[in-house]
Amino acid sequence: MDTNLLYLSYFLNVSTAIQMQNLRALSISSSIRIRSVHSNVKLIFVTPEKVAKSDALLRTLDQLHSNGRLCRIVVDEAHCVSQWGHDFRPDYKGLGLFKRRYPSVPLMALTATATPRVQEDVTIQLNIPNCLVFKSSFNRPNLRYEVMKKKKDAVDAIKELLVSRFTEQLGGTRGASSRKRVQCGIVYCLSRGDCERVAEQLNELFKGGPIALLVRHYHASMSAEDRERVQRDWSMGHVQVIVATIAFGMGINKPDVRFVIHYSLPKSLEGYHQETGRAGRDGREAHCFLFYTYGDAQKTRHMLKQSAEETGTPPAQLKANLDSLSCMVRAV
Repeated sequence: MDTNLLYLSYFLNVSTAIQMQNLRALSISSSIRIRSVHSNVKLIFVTPEKVAKSDALLRTLDQLHSNGRLCRIVVDEAHCVSQWGHDFRPDYKGLGLFKRRYPSVPLMALTATATPRVQEDVTIQLNIPNCLVFKSSFNRPNLRYEVMKKKKDAVDAIKELLVSRFTEQLGGTRGASSRKRVQCGIVYCLSRGDCERVAEQLNELFKGGPIALLVRHYHASMSAEDRERVQRDWSMGHVQVIVATIAFGMGINKPDVRFVIHYSLPKSLEGYHQETGRAGRDGREAHCFLFYTYGDAQKTRHMLKQSAEETGTPPAQLKANLDSLSCMVRAV
């Protein structure tokens, strides 16, 4: 997983939205060199990798703190701090330095997916053991969940689903054609190859038909320019559906996502909740579909073990990941 990709995607969504509200925001990733922080900048977005590797960033934060301008620190996607979470990022653990370095600055940690064990670990790792904890229900009453048996013709099944339940009339002037188009949505796949194949097949199935659909794939092997273009086109409505790995989604706040389809089994319930939570943010009804076959569970289990062997993942963390997958399978 390309973590820098995740955070650049996040910045593209969040900082753009903030700037549209006339607030000055500066995005700093691990690939961007810091020169200065302008006096009129109100918000700075940084990656955990940048915090871990950049002495220049820490000196800048020290200067802001000494000038009384470092007013608050927010750690978003805080479940990534914990090795017991579904999306652990090692550099997140280093964010505990904020409370050691700036003990008087308020720190807020936010996540939509954290088990009790993860919540406890986050407070320990971030050095906020006595913090106030606010919780809300994970239930989104406007989301409808369905599990569908995954067969060899799963892409055809997705097409039928889109045609029968997720089309809308194209706007136009008097005398314009009555052509329809597919509404906005996301299809998640386990591998980059599946992303490209499913996107290509969907485009081919809708090509020249009475219902308009433009599909693009998105994964970490694409160039930064291609990823940004695809994401921007989808956000602006030029592309209706993105077929993506989990590299896509962090910071997404598009209100009119009418469906999220999982072509492959997610690795955990927490991850599934995170990904389906991108649907229906306008409060209107939206649908989440999971195409399931036990073969996907076996494939994912093998991938987890292989990845753990290649990266030297501690046995306890591998066991936690496999247990999370088992919970997902039982839930289905």
